[in-house]
Amino acid sequence: MPAKLSLDKQAWLWAETTQPENISEENVLIAYRLHLKKCAPGACRRNCKGSPYCLNGLGEKLWLGEIDEKQWHDIEDPNSERREMGSFVGLKNLGATCYVNTYLQLWFQNPEVRRAMYMWREPLEYQTENDTNQEWSPTSICGQLQLMFALLEFSNRRYIDPTSFIQCLGLNAAEQQDAQEFSKLFLSVLEDSLSQHDNPEVKHLIQEQFCGEYAYLTRCNACGSVSKTPAKFYELDLNIKGNNSVESCIEEFLKVEHLDGDNKYMCGKCNQKQNATRAIRLEKLPRVLNLQLLRFVFDRNTGHKKKLNSFVQFAELLDISKYVDKPEGTVKYDLTAVLIHRGPSAYSGHYVAHIKDPKTKAWYKFNDEEIEKMEGRKLKLGTEDELPGADGDKQNKKPRTAKGNHNSKNAYMLVYTRQDPEQTDSTDVMGEKSSLPMERLLEEKVQSFVIRDNEKFEDYVKELINMREQNIQNGRVKQEVIREIYAQLPITQSKEGEFEWLSLDWLSKWLSDPSTAPPIDHSKYLCKHGGLDPLKVSNLKCVSAEGVLACAGTCVRQKCASIQRKLRMEEDSKLISTMLKTTLNSGKSFWVGKSSLRSWRRLATEQHSSGLEENGAGGSPQGPLPETETKPWDERQGEPGEGVAMEVEPGSVTNSLTTPQTREGMPKARKVRQMKKASNLTRIYCELHGDLSPDATCRRLVPEEVWCRLRAHFPTCPEYPSTAPICLQCQSLDQEEQQTKYVNKMLAVSQKSALLNVFLDRNRPSYCQASLSNLFLVSTAFVEEWRSFIREPLKRLPVTHLSNCCLLCSHGGLMYQPYNPSLPLDDRLYPVWPSEWEAIQQHVQVDVEIKVSRHVNEDGIPVITVSRAVCDECRLLREVREEEERYDYKDAILYIRKVVSEKGPLGSSQRREPQDKEDPEYFQVSCRFQEKKPPLENGDAPARVPQVTEPSSRKSNRHRRMRGEKEVTISSSQTLKELKVKIMKQFSVAPFDQTLTVDGVVLNEDTATLKSLKVSPGAVVMLQAEEPLEDAMIIEDLYKVSSCPEEGFKGTSLVNR
Repeated sequence: MPAKLSLDKQAWLWAETTQPENISEENVLIAYRLHLKKCAPGACRRNCKGSPYCLNGLGEKLWLGEIDEKQWHDIEDPNSERREMGSFVGLKNLGATCYVNTYLQLWFQNPEVRRAMYMWREPLEYQTENDTNQEWSPTSICGQLQLMFALLEFSNRRYIDPTSFIQCLGLNAAEQQDAQEFSKLFLSVLEDSLSQHDNPEVKHLIQEQFCGEYAYLTRCNACGSVSKTPAKFYELDLNIKGNNSVESCIEEFLKVEHLDGDNKYMCGKCNQKQNATRAIRLEKLPRVLNLQLLRFVFDRNTGHKKKLNSFVQFAELLDISKYVDKPEGTVKYDLTAVLIHRGPSAYSGHYVAHIKDPKTKAWYKFNDEEIEKMEGRKLKLGTEDELPGADGDKQNKKPRTAKGNHNSKNAYMLVYTRQDPEQTDSTDVMGEKSSLPMERLLEEKVQSFVIRDNEKFEDYVKELINMREQNIQNGRVKQEVIREIYAQLPITQSKEGEFEWLSLDWLSKWLSDPSTAPPIDHSKYLCKHGGLDPLKVSNLKCVSAEGVLACAGTCVRQKCASIQRKLRMEEDSKLISTMLKTTLNSGKSFWVGKSSLRSWRRLATEQHSSGLEENGAGGSPQGPLPETETKPWDERQGEPGEGVAMEVEPGSVTNSLTTPQTREGMPKARKVRQMKKASNLTRIYCELHGDLSPDATCRRLVPEEVWCRLRAHFPTCPEYPSTAPICLQCQSLDQEEQQTKYVNKMLAVSQKSALLNVFLDRNRPSYCQASLSNLFLVSTAFVEEWRSFIREPLKRLPVTHLSNCCLLCSHGGLMYQPYNPSLPLDDRLYPVWPSEWEAIQQHVQVDVEIKVSRHVNEDGIPVITVSRAVCDECRLLREVREEEERYDYKDAILYIRKVVSEKGPLGSSQRREPQDKEDPEYFQVSCRFQEKKPPLENGDAPARVPQVTEPSSRKSNRHRRMRGEKEVTISSSQTLKELKVKIMKQFSVAPFDQTLTVDGVVLNEDTATLKSLKVSPGAVVMLQAEEPLEDAMIIEDLYKVSSCPEEGFKGTSLVNR
C-alpha cells in the first residue's frame, strides 16, 4: 500500500481537471478511497492509514495470540506474604516506626525475655469481660508486647502490623523519635509493670538480664578517705567523640576525674573542701550488656541535636575483665546485636538491626518487613549503614579493621551477651516444635488470637487466589469474544456496498481495552452538511453497512473548488511577481495597498475560509465567491461608507486589498466591527469621504493586468485608478497637523534655549552660594513632563500649566521641608533661579508661587524665609504614611551578600564607605545645595560661604550586582525566619548559623516581620555565616525541627504513667 501522503494526493488528482459541476459518482468514491484494494487480515505489518479497508496494526495481535495469565489480573501472589519455613517474621513500618521495630526484634531474640513475657499475666484491673461480638485485644503495654512476641514466633505471615502496639504507647507513627531515649523509657516502663507480677522469673527479668552495678569512688587527697556511692545501670552511655574504639570509650567512661579549684570535693572527714579524685568502678555486670554509643549529642551552637558520623571499632569478643573490680575469672562477652542508624542527621534517616540468632548463631539483618540472612556465620556490615546519596563527607574513609573487629560510623548501640558455658537455650526461636509448648506459656486468649489471625491470613490467601483464577477465566472468555468480533469486521465480497465507518482512534482504544473504550462519537468527522468529511477519511475505517454517498457531493465539490483556486493562485502569483518587477508604463494603472499586496495570497485564502464559515450548511460554496456589483470611484461620489478602500488588520477575516463594498443584508454590527479594526491602521482611502488618503507611502500603482488578476480573487473590493483624486479635506487636515508639529518643535527649541540649565539639570541654585538671595521651588513632576516634551516635541503635547498645588496640603502650607542643613532637598522639589522662574511664567500658567529668600540678620547669621510656611502636622503625616508604604510591599527583591566571618559584620556604613567611593554606581553630581564652582547669576562674582556644607554625593537608584550576590523574593509580612529559610536554600547556611545585617543594623527576633524590622525592598542584606553546614539533608532536617519545639515522648504512655 502506498504511503499516506501519496494516497491523499491520488484521492484528489481528478479535481485538477474536473470542474465542480461535473463531478461524477466515481469521483466521489475516489475521494473517499473506496476504490482501493482491501487489505487481507494479517497482511500488513503496520496499519495503512490511507486505506479505509486496512484493519491491521490496530492492536489486534494482543487478542489473536497467546496471552500471559498475568495480563488478566494485577494481583500479586498472596503466598509471597507467607512466612517461609525456618525464617523470622518482620514488622511493618507505619511511617517512621523503624526505631521501634529494631528494639522489638532485639528483645524478641532474647530467649529469656520472650519466655518471661509468655508467662506474664494481665492484672485484674486490665482484664475486661469477654464480648462475643468483639475480638479480644490487650489493653496494657505488657499485654501488647506479649501479643507481638507471640505473633513474631507463631504467625504464618511474612510480616505483622504493630499498629495496636504503637497506639498503646501513644506514639506518633509519622514522627521519628530518639531511639536511645525510647529504649531507656520502655525498659523502665517494662520493669515497673513486671515488678508487680508474682512469678519471680517474670518479676526480676529486667534486673537479671540488663541491670548492672557500678560505684562512684571519691578519694580525698588530704586524708585519703574514700567515699563510695553505688548506682545501677541498664546500659552504659559511651562518649565516642575523640575515641575510635569501644575499648577507648570504656576507658574514658572509667577514667579518673580530678576535683580541684572551684570544683573541690567537700570531704566529710576533713570537714572542708579538699582536692580529690573521682572514678567509676564496675561492681557487677549484667548478662546482657547494652553499650549506647552517644552519636546523637546536643549542639550548644545550634540548640539542637546532631549526629557524630565518626567510625568506631568494636570487637566480636569483648574481654571486660580488666575493667571490673575483683572479677571472678575471665569476663567475656559475645557480640549479639548491632543497631544501625542510616543517615547523616539526628532527625531523619532509617534504623536497621543486625542480630545473631541465639540458636543457630547465624547473623540476620532486620529491616522492617525485610529480613535477610547473612552468608556464613560472620557479621557483615559492609555498606548497609549508608543511605544512597546521604554521605556528604567523602573524605571520611573507613579505617583499617583488625581481625575479629568491625568498624561502623552509624552503629549507635552494641549488645553483648555474657559467655556462660553452663547455660543452654531452651526456647526454639524459629517457632518449630519447642521444648516448652506454647499452651504452657501463653494464655488461652492469646493462643486463640494467634490462631484466628492465621486463619484470617489463610482465608485472605484463598480469596485472592480465587479472585485471580476468576479474573483469568473472565479474560479468556473476553479474548474469545473479541476474536469473533474482529473476524467479522473486514468487508468481504458478500458485504460489498454494506459498510459503516468507525474512527481509527476508537478502534485502537477498543482493541486496547474494550471495557474502557468511550461511546462512539463521530461528530468531529462530519462536515457542516451533516455528511462524512472527505478530508478526514484517513482517520476512519470501513467496517459495516450503510452508504456514505448521500450527503457527500457538496463537500467534494468544495474540495474540488479549493484545489482549482489554489492552482489559479499559484499561476497568478508568478505573473504578478514578474509584472511588479517591471517598470510601470503609461497604460492604465490602479492603486493597491502595499501591505495587502505583499500578503494577497493569505488574505484571499482567509477570505474564502471566512465565506465558507458564514455560508454554513445552508450556503452554496460552489465555485468562487459571488460577484457583487461595484461602482467605479467616479460613480461613488457622495456615498460615504460605500466602496471604501482600506488597509485592515492582518489575520482578520475581512482582510483584502480593499475593504469589500457593503453587501446588502450585512449585519450592522459586522460593518462597525470592520471599521473599528481599521481605525488605527494605515489607510489608502479617506474613511469619511471615500477618496484616496493624502499619505502616498501606504499605496502603490499596479498595471491593469495585475489588478484584474487580483480582482478575480477579491470580486467585491472597489477600484481606485491612478486618476482618482486625493481627499482635499484630509489633505487640509494633514497640513494643519504638520503645521502644529512645526509650531511645537519651534516652541520646544525656544523653551529649551530659555531653560537650558533646567533641561540639562545643571548649575542649580544652592543655599551655600554667597550670591544667592532668592530661589523658587517648582514641582519635579512638572520638570520631568516638560523635559519629555522638549525631547519629543512631535509626539508629545506642550506643557501649558505648572501646578504647585500638589506640594501643598489642604491648609495651604508646604508638605515638604524646603531647607534642611543636614539633608538634601526633597526629590519632589526642584529649585530654579529667579530668571528661570520668569521664563517659566512666560511660557506656562502658574497656580502657586513658592519663593525662598535668604538674608543676613543683625548678627550676621543667614536667615531662610519661605513664601509658603511649612505645615508641620501635614508634613509629619505624609512622612509617616510614606514610611509605612515604603516598608509595605509584596514579592519584592532583596539582595543577599555573603561575607567572611573574620571580617565582622560588613553591613555598617563605616566599612562600606571606601567601597562607595570606588563604586561607579556612586557618582559625584552637582548637588542642589552645594557646587564646586558656583554659577554666575546676573554677572555676580563667585564667593565662598563658610560653615555651610551639604552632602555632595548621592547613590544611584540602579542596583549594582556584586559577585556571589543572590536575589531573594519576599514580602514585608513574612518573618525574619522565613527570610533565613530562603537564604538557606540559596547559600546552604542553616538559619541558626546566619547573622544578617542591613546598613550595619543586626536583624534579630526570628518571629518579627520584615516590616517591623524596617527592611525596605531592594535592600542589601549582609550574610555572615558561622561554620556553615555543607550537607543539604542536615540543613533541611534542622529547619524542620526548628520550626516547632521538640517535645520528644511528651504525651505518650512512656512518660505519663
